[in-house]
Amino acid sequence: MEKTLHLIFQTHWDREWYFPYEQYRYRLMHVIERAMCALENHEIESFILDGQTLPLEDYLEVAEQKDKTRILSLIDKGQMIIGPWYIAMDEFLVHGESIIRNLEIGRKIAEKYGKNQAIGYLPDTFGHIGQMPQILKGFDIDNAIMWRGIHLKDSEFIWRGTDHEELFTLFLVDGYYHPELNQNDRIPAIKHYLDKISPYARTPHRIMTAGGDHLMPINQSLEQKIHELSAIDPLLNIQVSSYESYLKEIQSSLKDQSLLQITGELRDNSNAYILPNVLSTRSYLKVLNQTLEDHVIGFIEPLMALTHLHQEGVPYQYLEHLWKTILQNQPHDSICGCSVDEVHRENEMRAEKAMQMIHSLTEGLLHKKALYPLEHYEKIIKNDEDDDMRFSIFNPHPYVFRGVVEGSLWLKNNQITDVEATDENGHIYQVSIEKVDEARRFRSPLEYPPFFRPGYRYHVKLMIDDLKPLSLSMLTLTPKEPVVSNDHEGSHAVENDYLKVTLNEEGTLDIFDKIQNKMYNHWHAFYASMDAGDSYNYAKPDQDTYSYPRLVGQTVHKKTNLFETLNYQLELEQPEAMDVSRKYATSAKITSKIDVQLTLLKHERIVRVKTHIDQKAKDQRLRLKFPLGVLLDTHLTDSAFELVERVSNRKELYKAERLKEVPVVVDPSLSMLYGTKNNQGIAFYHRGLHETQMVSKEDKTIAEITLNRSVGYLSRDDFGTRGGAAGPNLPTPEAQANRKLSFEYAFGPVDDAKQAIVCYKEAMEFRNPPRILSAYGMIQHPLIKKDKDDIIMSSLRLIDQDTVEIRLWNPLDQERSTILSSDLPILKIEERTLDQRWIQDVHFPLQFKPHQIKTLHIKYKNR
Repeated sequence: MEKTLHLIFQTHWDREWYFPYEQYRYRLMHVIERAMCALENHEIESFILDGQTLPLEDYLEVAEQKDKTRILSLIDKGQMIIGPWYIAMDEFLVHGESIIRNLEIGRKIAEKYGKNQAIGYLPDTFGHIGQMPQILKGFDIDNAIMWRGIHLKDSEFIWRGTDHEELFTLFLVDGYYHPELNQNDRIPAIKHYLDKISPYARTPHRIMTAGGDHLMPINQSLEQKIHELSAIDPLLNIQVSSYESYLKEIQSSLKDQSLLQITGELRDNSNAYILPNVLSTRSYLKVLNQTLEDHVIGFIEPLMALTHLHQEGVPYQYLEHLWKTILQNQPHDSICGCSVDEVHRENEMRAEKAMQMIHSLTEGLLHKKALYPLEHYEKIIKNDEDDDMRFSIFNPHPYVFRGVVEGSLWLKNNQITDVEATDENGHIYQVSIEKVDEARRFRSPLEYPPFFRPGYRYHVKLMIDDLKPLSLSMLTLTPKEPVVSNDHEGSHAVENDYLKVTLNEEGTLDIFDKIQNKMYNHWHAFYASMDAGDSYNYAKPDQDTYSYPRLVGQTVHKKTNLFETLNYQLELEQPEAMDVSRKYATSAKITSKIDVQLTLLKHERIVRVKTHIDQKAKDQRLRLKFPLGVLLDTHLTDSAFELVERVSNRKELYKAERLKEVPVVVDPSLSMLYGTKNNQGIAFYHRGLHETQMVSKEDKTIAEITLNRSVGYLSRDDFGTRGGAAGPNLPTPEAQANRKLSFEYAFGPVDDAKQAIVCYKEAMEFRNPPRILSAYGMIQHPLIKKDKDDIIMSSLRLIDQDTVEIRLWNPLDQERSTILSSDLPILKIEERTLDQRWIQDVHFPLQFKPHQIKTLHIKYKNR
């Protein structure tokens, strides 16, 4: 039978990996030059720039004008193929909105210069989220091309998303890296390749992705090479193709056949490495990324909608610049922490630049509504000489918030020992002062010389029971008669109506759940073990060493009307590093210090924690343990637009076959871990602690959270859990993370009555709490209101002068509905696709199928 081999010329472009960005960019200039010459000389008909548009922007920024003209002409002719993504991200370490903005910006750039490649191209991602089919369909992409995470007998299959949206998918059985056409032994090499992939094919068509990581196209006559390939099989036709044309060919051939179907998340590593422990490599990068995402999605975008609705001068381009900067830290080799040290230093600097943009945008957005001064002489209610006795709180949620809000206020007076806050309606709220620091305020008005003002930074907590949804509430501080707070050394417990938390002598916590009358012993137990692996995979050495901290010094306990805190310090003596043999630890010891602050708010059934670690040891893994006292069957963690049920207590193996990984036992988590059985279990919320594992010991489950892995090499090939290298063997001493690490997280006991959806909403409030702002002025009415029901708001942003976009999703297996309203007059509400194509006009209640994502455009009347 005749077969057709489709040659697709491409490069896979890791923007930064074993070289830093600028070195790769210079290489990119050479690769693109060779590709342009091959296209212009008709050696090849098309070339794919890896399905992402950031390499194009990087090139255009430094290319000579004549070369810009050449590449843009080739794009316009459809020969240089670009899109649909902006960057080649990791799917498990980024917010669902980051994935959507990645596609949105990528397509915008592609369509600016030519045609967007409508292919769900994900060739090297370390596994795939279950909601990717729904996301791709939302951008009118009805297919996907992937390699990792899949183990099937067919290379063509139907991928059903968590919501059962179906996507025709091509499985790259042998991956995307195929430079065989450039090799001297090309004939036997390509024959071997075809023999390997042919048993998987359902049609006479075969694909070869001619290219690889940072490679340029062939450098000899293509016509001669194609002629040589006829020696493989006289019935083999050779066709130069593209992904789009190849998919059309095989879909046409398969139109009367039924295909295998697979549903949900794809993390099977039987066929290819998925490199699971990147979840905890350089965890400081993960904390930075989620901090930035929370700021822009949960604060900047809704604040912009609130302050700029019906206004001119909306800073859309600056916001896109901010998004691009954040996304540039999310390529899989960047956010995963598996690049050379120079790359990740630049990641930190890029994150710092993004935070500067967030700070500037915050001031500018508030100034638009005369809530914050940028000029010294402007006539607004609160000027730049005023302190924060008048301030505001921004509620990012579409429902009334009830709970404690914390932040800081700059005041001129350091004699205030107790205050209360009053809102615009005269409601009085409790305030607790946590601490006061001396702090000058620096101002630099637009039309006046910069100046300092002496003052004090008050760190406060406010109890709020009716914070208006998606709005700014104005409050004023009023001093009152002081209430004495208990602040003393030596106490080892904090307590409220729900929990009693007791610090043990070995530094663990006993948690008594007053609701269920149950005790959980030895929670929040730090421990370190050795790690003989690399930046991709954990490896248990032949002889492991476990290290446990000890409690040192005095505890400090503080009790106020709103909260109790307990501060304590641990010292962790552990081996300094692995021995050169990589089989056991050195005898040399080193001590890391761990500072912990527990906070128990009076109305919460969770313990909030701030942990600061002065990390000294190398080649180690630092974790927290929570013995649950029950053997779980399953547990939940979250990923983009999904709560994923996972099997608990999976058996851990430590020896892999050649070119294989051991089975995956760690689970990704964006915000939450939840597990319960027989009315006992745990909910754990976090920012940046993505790696979780449920471990069975003595028929009981222990929840383990990885704080950080310390490793010294990008890749190695001499340990047990992965049977080969995953990249070049380059030293990465800064991946040891011998630095100060800070983490914020919360945990608490749960019972069967406290469902996962309730905990998930708590996790979202933990990630994105209301914010105290140094802003004051006219009342800002709620943009959108809804009940705190089971429909989750993912984002809210201004689309044009009069239109706000809100994205909602249903995390449950059952249908749900919601109703939206506003204090502002609405002209119409439309349902749109993710890429903003009209679907239908909206009427309430708005119905959601299980796991469905909906995007609404709300057009307001301009009064």
